[in-house]
Amino acid sequence: IHFYFIWDGTTMATISSLQPPITGPGSLPAGYTHWCYIGAVRYTAAPVLARTRFRGDTFLYDAQQNALLNGVAVALTAVDVSAFVPPNALTMLLDVQHFSITANGVGAFNTQLQLSHIAATAPFRATMSGTGGAAAAWFQSCGVVPIQREGSPVSFYYAQAITTGVTPLTTIHVLGYTIPNGGA
Repeated sequence: IHFYFIWDGTTMATISSLQPPITGPGSLPAGYTHWCYIGAVRYTAAPVLARTRFRGDTFLYDAQQNALLNGVAVALTAVDVSAFVPPNALTMLLDVQHFSITANGVGAFNTQLQLSHIAATAPFRATMSGTGGAAAAWFQSCGVVPIQREGSPVSFYYAQAITTGVTPLTTIHVLGYTIPNGGA
């Protein structure tokens, strides 16, 4: 749902709309002549607005939104986040968790997580390794990921490069996004 400030020359109010800022909120109430874009907030299947806090152009969820749970892709794979990030967003804030453990509990292993916001480009890589016993490795990081262009679906790409005996799992949460509303 897109939110707007509206003004009648004296009073400021708000209005919500399914229309993005290029179109604006549509028909304004009688007497209101101006509008200004605030931003978009996710409308869930419940149906309720997702609890979101914002300041300027940054919108942050009160609770993480699960975009990928225990992903196992070994080839660069798209993860659609359009249910969590509006199509007019400029960036998204992701929490990335990558966990690996040896299946047989012995020997050395290496695993690599690759992330990219564009399918055809060299992705960011995080490499983990472990040796002997019940070897395990954990990688967690938060980062801002640019959105390649406005439109749907909004997505990013991930892959895991693994060695024998390793079972890696990747979980990625959307924590928030930025909107082109002129705020900073």
